[in-house]
Amino acid sequence: MKNKIEHLRRLGFGVDEITRRLSNETNAPSHRFIAKTLKELENGLYSYFIIDDFDEMKRKYKTLILSAKASIRKSGSVVVEFAFSPLRTLALNENIRIIPYFSRDLSRMLIMRVNDSKEKLHAKQNSANISFFISRFLDKRGNLPTKVELIIPLECFGLSDIDSIEDKDGQKLFKVLKSMNWTLGEIRPTDRNGLGDLYAVSPDSKKFIIEITSEGKTMNFSKQIRKFLRQRLAGKAFLQSALSKKIDAHNILILWEGLKTEKVITEQFIEACIINNVNLIFTHFDNEWEKEVAEKLSKL
Repeated sequence: MKNKIEHLRRLGFGVDEITRRLSNETNAPSHRFIAKTLKELENGLYSYFIIDDFDEMKRKYKTLILSAKASIRKSGSVVVEFAFSPLRTLALNENIRIIPYFSRDLSRMLIMRVNDSKEKLHAKQNSANISFFISRFLDKRGNLPTKVELIIPLECFGLSDIDSIEDKDGQKLFKVLKSMNWTLGEIRPTDRNGLGDLYAVSPDSKKFIIEITSEGKTMNFSKQIRKFLRQRLAGKAFLQSALSKKIDAHNILILWEGLKTEKVITEQFIEACIINNVNLIFTHFDNEWEKEVAEKLSKL
């Protein structure tokens, strides 16, 4: 019986819930016995949720790394919040139950899908964030950092590497790159981290941060629109340039070919990109543009 109590506690259930779940068992344990058993298990319980080698988990699974925010609410409960659109969509439509695991200093977390768990992912229609509570799995909440690295094994949630790319053009391009033995970087671009639309790694281990935009293709140009679009693209390129240097990646900006003939992209703009290590790739965004761009990327 102690094994059943320990199993349910590891799934996140408390003494009252365990009592209810075991009430129909032959020789069902009393509330007092369960509380005593949990007390005896307490010292070793939380070590069950500690992972010493996160790198081993990364080798075992295709993983995604996100930045998450942890906070303690007035009630004392500890919540972790993060943004990842594909998983949020799943959580809005399915009951996704999870168990969190931690590094010893609590700076890293990993969540696994476990259908019998007490805890689940919480998503709302009016918020981009996903959240989950970790109080029941944690014994030293006072030492919890506010920012943590969250690791998600994609296959555990039924997601492929392509599913984990939020941008549709990024998905389209990576399907071709994947056939050429490219892989995804561990960190996925989001609206918050400014890593473009696709972060990919070539077969020779070169990193690429790629921004893809067909802006201008359907515009009626005027002098003001040209200036506005030029400034907008410059902002994207140079912000991304600063971020790419931090992770030693090539900075790629994929643009509509017509921006040159429309004089949105000028010689001065191109020179500034060269100085800031921004690689420009132009395409007409016609059918199978992604194959053309993939070939150009492979030659950089």
